[in-house]
Amino acid sequence: MITLSQEKLRRLHQKLGVDGLPDALLQRAVTHSSATGEAPGMANYERLEFLGDAVLQMVVTRRLYDQFASKPEGWMTWMRQMLVSEEALSVVGRQLELPSFTVLGVGPARDGAAQRDSIIADQVEAILAVIYLSLGLDAADAFIWPRLVPLMERHEREGDMRDPKSRLQEELQRHGPVKIAYQLLSREGKPPQEVFVSAVTLDGKTLATGQGRSKQASEKEAAKAALQTVLKERR
Repeated sequence: MITLSQEKLRRLHQKLGVDGLPDALLQRAVTHSSATGEAPGMANYERLEFLGDAVLQMVVTRRLYDQFASKPEGWMTWMRQMLVSEEALSVVGRQLELPSFTVLGVGPARDGAAQRDSIIADQVEAILAVIYLSLGLDAADAFIWPRLVPLMERHEREGDMRDPKSRLQEELQRHGPVKIAYQLLSREGKPPQEVFVSAVTLDGKTLATGQGRSKQASEKEAAKAALQTVLKERR
């Protein structure tokens, strides 16, 4: 099991830049359930994540309502969906270097689980809950909103930030059901330097391939490549 040393805990405090957060809660916010399975009595971030999700929804909803008075409900709903997505939160978490602070069980640590978007996003929500519990909603807002604004601006500038697999499925199923599948083509190297290559197929025909540091990442890259082709063909 990977543990969080006092030095790492100090650096995490520095990265977050928020004074007054209890060490015990902050350590809990970056502790995955795989670690608690190996150390009975240690708390993981799941309950904090549950609370943090609600705090995030509140912060984003209030900000969109207050700052974009001329925007319709549909736009606010869509923008909120993007800003609270795993995709957006994982970007925030990587900027905070959360993978380097993640406490994992031995197996997941060996497999590079700290780099998974889902785990990084969960930790951001858990940290948001710690800030809310310790300092209140305004402090949680001050922490997360400035980090989400650049993503919102990027969304407005470049387009949809949703998971590319979901977007690809949406695009391909516009005119009826189709069979979309992902196939792992190769896996080379040793953790954490493994490289996965996957293909996405439509009704058995390969649309695109992609590579990444995990199977999930390689599938996303394949979906991105396929999505670019599909959207280009429709212009």
